[in-house]
Amino acid sequence: MSAINSSQLQINEARKQVITISSRAAKRIKELLAKREKPSLG
Repeated sequence: MSAINSSQLQINEARKQVITISSRAAKRIKELLAKREKPSLG
């Protein structure tokens, strides 16, 4: 059981890292899109 629990913990940690990386990437993409849209709107 301990081996299964440790593997599940590793999977959960990997999921957390992927979520944080994807959220950071989404923020950067939104910022870049905002910078591109501002000059065209003005």
